[in-house]
Amino acid sequence: MNISVAPAVEFALDLLFPARCVHCAADGNLFCDLCIASLSPYPTASCSKCRELTHGPDLCDRCAADPPAITRMTVGYLFDDIARDAVHGLKYGDIRALSPILGTILSEHLIGLRTRPDVIVPVPLHSGRMRERGFNQAESMSNRVAELTGLPVDNGLLNRKLNIPHQAGLQRESRERNILGAFEAGPRTRGLHIMLLDDVTTTGSTLEECARTLKNAGAIRVDAAVFAKEA
Repeated sequence: MNISVAPAVEFALDLLFPARCVHCAADGNLFCDLCIASLSPYPTASCSKCRELTHGPDLCDRCAADPPAITRMTVGYLFDDIARDAVHGLKYGDIRALSPILGTILSEHLIGLRTRPDVIVPVPLHSGRMRERGFNQAESMSNRVAELTGLPVDNGLLNRKLNIPHQAGLQRESRERNILGAFEAGPRTRGLHIMLLDDVTTTGSTLEECARTLKNAGAIRVDAAVFAKEA
């Protein structure tokens, strides 16, 4: 008779190493209810395409003058200390169990979309970065969002062909130059309404290059959704 010992092992590990909140270190959950409730919602007074802060919900001057490839961007929260600890715990702390938690939180902002996309496309990692990290956090989050929204996920519509160095600390213009031509998309994108999904964005340069690549390959509309964004 085959008896699985996994539940017993997990129970023992929980007793020896109880989960602690990634932000406040409270026992019980990787991201506690209090910290989740304390996340700062992203301001509605922001550009609908790039989510730069504005004096109202209209387009920012940049997007009005030169419309981006992204039609609409949904941002859940400000990338403050709470959101930062959650994202960094997932990406750099290898706490992969945070993926479904962040995906669940983000999905709450997507269930009521007036225009539903045909498919979710997670922002891809380069194969070298994938080997280094071991997983794609955007893909893991997308899978959870798909479960809750009923939208399909397609990891094969977009590929990252260039391994770009980390862009932290760079200004928008430098980011845009670095990411130019980093992605490729095939003909299966033709005629699709696509929603890109990622954990966090700073200037939106990576998302915009993904959207531009998808639209050049035939997508009719590209939206984007992220858990958090720097203001």
